[in-house]
Amino acid sequence: MLERTLNDDIRCQYVENLKRMPDQDKAFEGLAQLHSIEWSCQPQECRDKRCRKCGYANETLPHVLCSCKPHSRAWQLQHNAIQDCLARAIPPPIKKVAMNSTIPGTNSQLQPDIVITNEDRKKIILVDVTVSFENRTLAFHDAQAQKVEKYDPLAKTLRARSYQISATKRTRELNNTALKDNGLKL
Repeated sequence: MLERTLNDDIRCQYVENLKRMPDQDKAFEGLAQLHSIEWSCQPQECRDKRCRKCGYANETLPHVLCSCKPHSRAWQLQHNAIQDCLARAIPPPIKKVAMNSTIPGTNSQLQPDIVITNEDRKKIILVDVTVSFENRTLAFHDAQAQKVEKYDPLAKTLRARSYQISATKRTRELNNTALKDNGLKL
């Protein structure tokens, strides 16, 4: 038992020294090849599971891609690229298009990504892009439920003013159908 503890301590110290070296990637690759171990295989005591960017308790792929604040610029760029693609698909005859702005005449501070308004037909299309990390059906349903809950008060306000409200749905196929039904071609 003492021997294993000493070996683990020595291995931990060796790994920590490797981490401090300027070419640590090469050192770890060499260590993995020498000992025929996987890249991520380290003694449990040596692993620091905290996020290297923000210090969150557990650095996981969902954390890095969805909730690690230092990566938020990357999320924003991905979101904006999708939003811009949708905005370019709106044909010129559509009456009024607003992006990232509140809806005039309401008290709501919500800013849907895209709002398409046709005053003549009293119709408003609200588009709010969601980039979900997971691609399971449950994740899409959850994302849709969150958007419905978020925009329901605004939709009620607009319906009270006799507007017909359209909102995009939870899957790409349904979104394409909803957008085509409202004169948008992707």
